[in-house]
Amino acid sequence: MRGTILSVAITLGMMLAAGARADSPDTRPSAGTIGDVRIQTLKPYSYAFVSTHATLNTLQKAIAELMPKLDAAQDAGKLRVMGPVIFTYHGASADPDKEFTLDIGLMVKDGTTAPDGIQLINVGASTCATILYTGDASRLGEAYGKLYGEIGRRGLQPSDISREVYYYWESADSPNNLIGVQAELNPGN
Repeated sequence: MRGTILSVAITLGMMLAAGARADSPDTRPSAGTIGDVRIQTLKPYSYAFVSTHATLNTLQKAIAELMPKLDAAQDAGKLRVMGPVIFTYHGASADPDKEFTLDIGLMVKDGTTAPDGIQLINVGASTCATILYTGDASRLGEAYGKLYGEIGRRGLQPSDISREVYYYWESADSPNNLIGVQAELNPGN
C-alpha cells in the first residue's frame, strides 16, 4: 500500500512540475517505473509451491506448465492463501541457456497442509536487496539490472536466490503490474 501511495504522489508531483493540470491526468501508458534499491530483513513465511528446472529460453513454457497446478489447488480451496504469487529462482543468471530451478508459489497460512503435487516449506527470515517495479513485463530486466548494479556498487554478496513477488498482475503488456524483485544476500552483508 505504501508503494502505491508513493507512486501516486510521485506521479502527481511530476504532473504538477510539468505544468499539467491535476484534473486532466496524462492517460498515455507508462513506460514503467523502477523504484529505489533497499536492503531489508524480511520475515519468515510458509510457502506452497510447484517446481521445475528451466532456462531463460524455456521460462515461459515452464510458467505455463506450473501455474495451472497451483491455480487448481487454489481453486479447489486446498491452499489457505495469505499473500501474493512468488516466483523463486535458484541459480538463475543472465545466461539464457543456463539451467536453474524455478519455484512458483504462494504465501500460505501457517499450518496449511500441502495438497498432492504441491510442496510446502517455511522460508526463513532473510536479508534481501529489494526494488519495486511498476509496468509491463518487457522492462522487468531493467529492474534486475538496477538491483544487481546497486548490490555490486555497495560491495554486497548476493546468494543464488532471487524472487519476483507479484503484488498486482493484469497481463504481460499492462502498465499497471506491480512487482517486487528481491535478491537474497549472503549472511554477513
